[in-house]
Amino acid sequence: MTRRGLLKKVVEHCNKQGAQSIVNAACKYRHGKLRCAIGALMPNKVYRRKMEGLGVYQLSDAVLVACGFNLNREGERTFAEELQGLHDNISNWSRVSPSSDKLKLRKEAIDRVKSLFLINF
Repeated sequence: MTRRGLLKKVVEHCNKQGAQSIVNAACKYRHGKLRCAIGALMPNKVYRRKMEGLGVYQLSDAVLVACGFNLNREGERTFAEELQGLHDNISNWSRVSPSSDKLKLRKEAIDRVKSLFLINF
C-alpha cells in the first residue's frame, strides 16, 4: 500500500473510533473493539496477544508487510512508528466538541506526518 493510503486509513480509523486504544496508560494494538494505528492495519491472521507491549520496531517484517508496509521503501519502519505516534501521543488528539468524550486527530499532527514523508491528500 502507498504511504498516502496507509496514512489515510489510519486517520480515518482513529477519527471514526474516536478514542485511543489504551489500558493502564499503555497503548494496545487491540483492546476489545479498540485498535491503535498499527492494530487497525493488522489482519487478524497475524495478530498475536504476545505482540502487546512490543514497539513497532520490534514487530517482525512479516507482520509489517501484512499491515501494508513496503519494507523495500527507505524509512518504512520510521513511517510505521510515526503512524503509531499519531495514535499514542495524547497531544495529537482533540475533542470533537467541548461536551463530547469523542476524540479526533489534530490536523497539525496529521500535517506533520504528511510533511515528513512528502504525502499529499
